[in-house]
Amino acid sequence: MLSKKYRLNIKDFFGPQAPRPEKITRLPVFTVKVYKSRGRWPRFGVAIGKSVHARAVVRNRVKRTVMDFFRTNFNRFPVADYVCVMNPTSGKMTATELITELKKL
Repeated sequence: MLSKKYRLNIKDFFGPQAPRPEKITRLPVFTVKVYKSRGRWPRFGVAIGKSVHARAVVRNRVKRTVMDFFRTNFNRFPVADYVCVMNPTSGKMTATELITELKKL
């Protein structure tokens, strides 16, 4: 799991008080929004709604897979805040399929 200082509080990036993203990358499985950095290192957050899967166990497994990818590839990302919003198709994928999609970033 990614260390706490590298994780984002997702609630700060949704709603009327949310900042505007600098860049948005859309893929069939997820959308990545890049924001200006508020720290000295890249920080990551994953948003997974009930539309991905009804069971929380599956949503947590997807979130752990994505966060583990960010942890192992931490040095490849420039300093910024990254929010990964998962689409409903990600709940039906295996961990290896999800990682291959994430490598397209």
